Amino acid sequence: RRPTTTRARKRPALSRQGSTASGPSSPSAAAKRGSAPAPATAANASSAANDIDTGEESLAVTPEDAEAALAAALGDGWAAVSGAEGMESKKWQERKGALEALRSFVTGEAASAAALTPSLVVYVSGKTRGFKESNFNVMREVLALFAAAFGKVAEEAEGADVVSQLGGLRSAAAPVLKAATDKLNDRKLAENCRALLSAAAEVLGLRFVALKSLKSLKDAKAPLLRIAILDFLREGVESFGVGALGSSLATVAQNGVIEAAHSNAKVRTAGLALVGAAYVQVGSPLRTLILAPTVAYPSAVSASTRSSVESHLGGLTPAPIFQPTKTVKVAEVGAAAGGGGGGAGGAIP
Repeated sequence: RRPTTTRARKRPALSRQGSTASGPSSPSAAAKRGSAPAPATAANASSAANDIDTGEESLAVTPEDAEAALAAALGDGWAAVSGAEGMESKKWQERKGALEALRSFVTGEAASAAALTPSLVVYVSGKTRGFKESNFNVMREVLALFAAAFGKVAEEAEGADVVSQLGGLRSAAAPVLKAATDKLNDRKLAENCRALLSAAAEVLGLRFVALKSLKSLKDAKAPLLRIAILDFLREGVESFGVGALGSSLATVAQNGVIEAAHSNAKVRTAGLALVGAAYVQVGSPLRTLILAPTVAYPSAVSASTRSSVESHLGGLTPAPIFQPTKTVKVAEVGAAAGGGGGGAGGAIP
């Protein structure tokens, strides 16, 4: 009697992006391989809604360099911040106190926040598991520290040339902005997260911060987080104005349309509110950017979704004059922030 054997069926080989070896790659897979995003036309499935690359370089500060820079800046005060009763302590109260000391120093007259922020990011990230601190008291102080740092940078810009340091600041800001955006739906931290993101927008530009937020939006699983991110984007548009988004206006607005097709009703409402906030400032030209037949969307965005967006906009009246309540305080930052993140059609005049 022969032993029973089983024969495994051969499966087609998969590429790294998940398609069969002989099958075509998806547009998103091509984007991951570094190909340039295509224009938003019906002939090509790529949309300006996917164009959220901010183009900053990796932060070129080592942990050793960061500690050396902070030690030189704080002098005798560094030992208390970095020691066993400071950031190395197992007691959250002492770690929180060390962060408060750092905030007090950074906002003081002796410190250059623009120069120290990259070192602060590297150092604090290393002491909080990459900004994934579990104690909300400590994490709240982390957010407050960087909100204060960006606020101080804005003050420094009035009397010095901070523009030359924007590249390093954008690279430094990236992990901090992600941490703040990812916790926007945390009721204990939401207010601090919004304060940090708003302060960063005044230095780095709303466009840069918005595109970073859209990256988190694409990864967000919880509807409450998606709603919180959309609400922040809407508040940014209402405070800074669509002009602060520059050529990424289409990117932001089209992502609002995509979220208006979400299965969760509250997410859909937040997506429509974001599109509406831009529409009241721009008027009918925005329809061309987000509703024209030439604008390609994922298959999830149906004709009925576009119809609901059109209906929502029909109930709004564009404002003849818009006065922003917040402005970018660092000269030329609007042009410099986040190169490569343009949207279909460019900025609306």
